[in-house]
Amino acid sequence: MWKKWLLIILGVVFIFALGFSVNQLIAKEDKGSLTDKEARELIQSLYGGEVKTFIQKGNEYQAEIENEFGQYTVKIDRNTGNVSSLVLTQKHETPPPKANHPEQRETPKTKIGERKAAEIALTKVKGEVDDVDLESFEGSHVYAVEIELDDDREAVVYVQAYTGEILSYTFED
Repeated sequence: MWKKWLLIILGVVFIFALGFSVNQLIAKEDKGSLTDKEARELIQSLYGGEVKTFIQKGNEYQAEIENEFGQYTVKIDRNTGNVSSLVLTQKHETPPPKANHPEQRETPKTKIGERKAAEIALTKVKGEVDDVDLESFEGSHVYAVEIELDDDREAVVYVQAYTGEILSYTFED
């Protein structure tokens, strides 16, 4: 008889624990997840430009954006707000400069230096500078500034070596 009561009590405890666990999982999923508006604003603040399409697929937002550098597909985790993917789908070609155009700026003859490139990169992406390398890119020089982020990801910001202009930046896992 006591075995029967023990089994009933254990069954009730198991069902209660199972229900509590499922409730906690549902509450955790709903708590802190981004709204559509928050996700759009996050994408806009990170990449600028215009959001062309925006959809939610499960626990992920997917957006097509276009900015001065090109068209991209961005995926953001709905629960954490982390960018899980950024893919360049079409690069914008910059038109060749017009000869003798009054607004055409001459490229300075001296490079800005690694320290200045790192300072400029940190204005776009917050974190700790890990490495700065001078690289050749499309007939000119750029600094590739690697920045460690707080969430164990890394960003690479490309800064034009003569003008200090930020050319692009990417996030890597």
